[in-house]
Amino acid sequence: MGNKVALDFDGGNNTSDAGVLLLRKTESKLGIISMLTQCINDTRRPSSITHSINELSSLCFAAQLSIQHAQGNQPGYGHL
Repeated sequence: MGNKVALDFDGGNNTSDAGVLLLRKTESKLGIISMLTQCINDTRRPSSITHSINELSSLCFAAQLSIQHAQGNQPGYGHL
């Protein structure tokens, strides 16, 4: 008896999104999205472009991942 227990709820370096972090790190090292977007012919008017095809594709990929995460990766929802 007499032992004290200390609780800390800041989470530290723990995450439930380790899969997303792994995908982000893998993408940054391999550049898969960049390689894929080089195959897309961008026919937009250059003076009107704010975001590159690569940026838009990265955002789309991230959005799909967040949809899958929010839906608990349920089959039939938010698949790439």
